[in-house]
Amino acid sequence: MASKTNWQALIDKWQHSGLTQSEFCRQHQLSTSTFSGRLSKQNNKPLKQAVSLHKTPLSILPVTVMPSSDCASQGITFKHATKGHQLQLPSSVSAKWVAELLQCLD
Repeated sequence: MASKTNWQALIDKWQHSGLTQSEFCRQHQLSTSTFSGRLSKQNNKPLKQAVSLHKTPLSILPVTVMPSSDCASQGITFKHATKGHQLQLPSSVSAKWVAELLQCLD
């Protein structure tokens, strides 16, 4: 079984892989249910510590929601309108976690 650090590294690797959870778990010989449980546990952690690492103030920008026929597999992408920064989140991220993130950025 992977340690906490290894699970976080695996989750980060999956989030940047572009693979579904099932495909990623198959390629890395991981239990899909265990991986999903660890991901859920990570998504429910408080965000204050992560946000406090930013040295510059963050601000909320207007958001444009564009429907897609394949939204579930694409996840959620936040894009900065002028600077081009992107934050991509898997569709498995809970709405509560996204709400906490947005509150921390306010």
